[in-house]
Amino acid sequence: MLNIAATALALLAMLAWFSALLHGGLLLRHRRDDLSVLELVFRGYLFYAPGTWKPSGQLIHRRFIGSCLAFFVCAVFAGVLAAIGAR
Repeated sequence: MLNIAATALALLAMLAWFSALLHGGLLLRHRRDDLSVLELVFRGYLFYAPGTWKPSGQLIHRRFIGSCLAFFVCAVFAGVLAAIGAR
């Protein structure tokens, strides 16, 4: 039973990862004018900073952050459930 729950959480983590990937791509059109795409690539933490984006991209940024958080939570709980179920 725990393996089924772990698999379901892993699938939710995968969906959250794809959502973060989609919203990260959508955010690129809303970056500040003084930032290039290469600067965002090499300084990845800027994706998480709210000051990086124009006001038009704030909603997409919140969805991106929510997707990243959902991925992290689902992945951790799926790992915990899989470890408990393997005993």
